[in-house]
Amino acid sequence: MALQPIAALAVDGPVLHEVVMNNAAQDERKWKILALTFNVAMQSGSPEAATQVLSRFADQQLDMIAVGFQEVQHLETFGAKMSTWANDFMDWFAANMPNMVVVARTYQATNQVFVLVDNTHLSEIRSVDYRYARNTMRGILGHKGSIGVRILLKGHGEAIAGGFVFVVSHFVHDVLQNERRILQYRNDETCSFPEDPFIWNRIWLGDLNFRNEIDPDGFEPFFKGKRLRELLDQHDQLNAARRRRLVFGDWSEAPINFPPSYRYYVGNHNYDLKRTPSWTDRVLYKGKLTVDEYDMIHEVQTSDHRPVFCKLKASVPPRAPVNWAVQFEKMPAWNDSVPVPVRFQYLKGWWSRFGSYWDWVGLYDASLTNVLLPIQWKYAVNCIVDPASKPLHSVCEFPVLPAGRYRFGYFSKKFQCLVGLSKGFIVAASRPSSR
Repeated sequence: MALQPIAALAVDGPVLHEVVMNNAAQDERKWKILALTFNVAMQSGSPEAATQVLSRFADQQLDMIAVGFQEVQHLETFGAKMSTWANDFMDWFAANMPNMVVVARTYQATNQVFVLVDNTHLSEIRSVDYRYARNTMRGILGHKGSIGVRILLKGHGEAIAGGFVFVVSHFVHDVLQNERRILQYRNDETCSFPEDPFIWNRIWLGDLNFRNEIDPDGFEPFFKGKRLRELLDQHDQLNAARRRRLVFGDWSEAPINFPPSYRYYVGNHNYDLKRTPSWTDRVLYKGKLTVDEYDMIHEVQTSDHRPVFCKLKASVPPRAPVNWAVQFEKMPAWNDSVPVPVRFQYLKGWWSRFGSYWDWVGLYDASLTNVLLPIQWKYAVNCIVDPASKPLHSVCEFPVLPAGRYRFGYFSKKFQCLVGLSKGFIVAASRPSSR
């Protein structure tokens, strides 16, 4: 059953506005993707550290970004620290790439991942799903493990047009644990949603922990002699396992032209030769993808790892007409002394088929940089139905808001994404009394 097309999103400065998409089928498109992995080694983050990692991407036009962290402090994961790596990164994106919107975020033990898309693609997201694989203590804990994020795109009507999967992993450490890493890959492959025929593109990133099988003393001749390609070909465990098709047999990796990403002394650029320097941090891919750049961010010294990133171009299906499932009534300009009402309707019986008591209506700043973090929210089931409206509308009320620009969104528990987004509206400051 086809849903009615309504407005999509475009950007005019930091504030979103609406443009009606052409319903005609378009050619297959290319999206620019950034995948970045960083093992932060239990070190504290900061806005300055986030800037150091991300500043090189400030002027780049990207369609989707996936960031994976390993070895994040437990205090960050459980919300006991005000400043966290993930929040500092997301704040940087909000300030420097305001067109990018967080649409997925999750964690497992000390591993975290979040995904952003350009706001013009928000209406294309059909669903977001997560998978987890735990490998520590025989699968009881997930410090070593993997997280899969699947993002499906809408086709015409209610069809699925295609999708992306990002897998973020932290494999078992130690040069002698190569066989366990191979077994972990096989166990965690489920996080790539291998059974899903709709996925066009998969990207696997993280601290995969494959080592150079050579003593630390044997590393220096390769490093000083600029023979890193030879070192990779002869001693890198991941390359050896891939040649034997033990891991990532049908995945690809771009040529590595950067030095080993591990192990450094924190605070400088010198290798700690208690461990053989190795390319532990990797990005692999398969699907309709080509690589533009694969590199390490050398300047960052806050961890014993260096961040590694891959920029890719991904083929995606033609854009279908916009078909939000929940349609908001246009909100007039409002006043900051009056509670704010919101009215919306479910199109084509959406609630009876897909609605959940966990669905919520969120109030956002009009710029909308994080779908998962509204200013305020209310469960949709607590909204009342206006019996006099035709078609029927649901109605709820938000408290008085300060002057600014806002919009509403409807978040579906089943699909774990927005299924409705309002136009922006203005709340104006009250005029001071003349008394």
